[in-house]
Amino acid sequence: MAKSSLFLFLTLLGLLGTGTHLTPFHAFKSDVLLLGSVLLFFITCLGKFKLTGSKLFKLTPLSIFFLLFLLWSALGYLYSADPEKSLWLTIQSLSAIVLYLGLTLYVQEKNQLENIFRVLLVISGVIALIGIIQQFPLSLLDNPISRENNSTSLFGHRNNFAGYLVLLMPLSCLVYFSDSSKVWKCVAGISFILILSAVGFSGSRGGQLVAIFELVAIFGYQILKKKLQRNNAFTSGSNHFGGHIFNY
Repeated sequence: MAKSSLFLFLTLLGLLGTGTHLTPFHAFKSDVLLLGSVLLFFITCLGKFKLTGSKLFKLTPLSIFFLLFLLWSALGYLYSADPEKSLWLTIQSLSAIVLYLGLTLYVQEKNQLENIFRVLLVISGVIALIGIIQQFPLSLLDNPISRENNSTSLFGHRNNFAGYLVLLMPLSCLVYFSDSSKVWKCVAGISFILILSAVGFSGSRGGQLVAIFELVAIFGYQILKKKLQRNNAFTSGSNHFGGHIFNY
């Protein structure tokens, strides 16, 4: 049940969290719906741990600081000059707190985290594909807010779209290099190409600049990693050979 509710939340987050114009939901209603889905996920995880009798939360000083920051952001509604607009931020901050606590309960094994990464990867690939399709004359997917020839996918602005993509670009590389499944390696590679192409079509200079920095960092890390592996292999071989000579 917890796995299904988490999948439901991640799917709704991909569709409604973008503030898309393609659904009849108002932004406020979308936030309330997301809060309801993440509460369902938290309650199912909480019920599971009550049955097992395990320790509920394992919080670190950094995670406590993060939760306090979100709580302070949520309480901003009480002293805001515009409470109506601040209510959206309050709901989003409360959703983030509940989601973090729910994930703390849910993620107990590595494969659970891998499955979350895979779902996020597929959703990001679909959103990037929609942005690429917007370069073609399909009025159904056009953004009525943006009159320029820039892709925004389900987002209202190109910078928001590009910001979302550059956050998930390293995730596609992580899944590609670390996942043992050939199928998911292929999915990660396709998603990476879609994300990179969509960033270019977004027309967001900031997003494109960040994407370039990420590419340099990713390829630089891979080159350094291979170099260290070769050095370690050479050192290990030299020690092994030296040991044989000494024993002889």
